[in-house]
Amino acid sequence: MRNWLEGKGDGEGKDQKGGKRVVVVHCKAGKGRSGTMACSYLIAECGWKASEALARFTERRMRPGFGQGVSIPSQLRWVGYIEIMEVHVWGLRDGVRVQVEGYVDEGKTIKLFHVFTKKERVLVEGDTPGSGGIKNMLSDMAGFGNQDKIVTSKSADRIEEPSTKKPTTRATETEYGRITRE
Repeated sequence: MRNWLEGKGDGEGKDQKGGKRVVVVHCKAGKGRSGTMACSYLIAECGWKASEALARFTERRMRPGFGQGVSIPSQLRWVGYIEIMEVHVWGLRDGVRVQVEGYVDEGKTIKLFHVFTKKERVLVEGDTPGSGGIKNMLSDMAGFGNQDKIVTSKSADRIEEPSTKKPTTRATETEYGRITRE
């Protein structure tokens, strides 16, 4: 979508009106899925806050008194996830001001202690703890990585120590990257 709007890449035709391009997004009612995509674009590409993007979409799309544009909890969560990914995972983009503030005067005043400049920016690269990525995190959450730690009991009164035998199920990766149980 970014490439189309900015005129990069191969388009299906030449612009008729001096390079102004639009994207039309629609779903059944034109508010839930469409709003989620439009708000996600405003957050990811234009640097908007989630609350601002949601308010703008509601203001432009909905009639007064007809509720929010994006209102389904899972869609609202998705918009929140986009904001988290853009700021915390992909990093702060240019134009974002980072400053340190604190309370002074017995908590009555907020004082600005420092505003970070571009020269003070440090990019930290590396893997997350465990360095296995999301695939390993999901398989651990599903319990595939804990097969050797399973505690079994023969009765409700007695718990045995973990077995040293290999588990009968194991996680594998298919050619599409999915985790399956064998």
